[in-house]
Amino acid sequence: MKISALISLLSILTCSSALAQGSGDEDESTIAIHSPYRMSIVANGLIPHPISNSAFRRSFDGIYDATLSVNFEVYKGFNVGLMGKNSGFQTPADKIASLNTKEQYNVGGVRLSYDYFINKIAVFTPGINFGQCYIHAYEIMPITSSANVNPNAQGTYIEPELTMSFYTEEDFAIGFNLSYEIVNTVFNPYALALEQHGIVFTQSDLSGVTQNISIGFHFVYSFWKKKRK
Repeated sequence: MKISALISLLSILTCSSALAQGSGDEDESTIAIHSPYRMSIVANGLIPHPISNSAFRRSFDGIYDATLSVNFEVYKGFNVGLMGKNSGFQTPADKIASLNTKEQYNVGGVRLSYDYFINKIAVFTPGINFGQCYIHAYEIMPITSSANVNPNAQGTYIEPELTMSFYTEEDFAIGFNLSYEIVNTVFNPYALALEQHGIVFTQSDLSGVTQNISIGFHFVYSFWKKKRK
């Protein structure tokens, strides 16, 4: 399902880019297009899919990923911004039965991006978010009192992303996201007493930092119009 979703998203982006390039005015093909606004607010709604480490992938599914950033154009499409993220994960019944432990990520950091205008309405944006991630687990259910439970973890966070936006108004756009999130912390299932619920973890399951791939959509609102030269 992950592979088919990725293929579908990439197909949409590729077709949209080709159509946009083909329908542009000839005069615009040799002139760089930039946003008429200095600032933008970007709101993302994504579904994260755990891929590493193996213990995390075997225990949790992603529920949601909500990210908000405020961005300022510093030079011809290059943007610097501040971002915040809140995302959630849970143990589904098909992975660990009779358990509903949840994890929540809270992230604060910086966003760097570049807006490449294919034409006046279609924009391709590669970017990267980085900062600090604080993880908190709740609804932990240890069966024995000997469990050494620790619901909190943290680590540095980095997330490359690709987005494709389409402006429906001069200052408003909607689009698609694909991102790859890395949190520099090793998920420990024993800290959440998961091994007490019928799942066996090997040493190899515990290797590797936390990583998620996310697919979703976003909205862009632009403001603070530039002065005409």
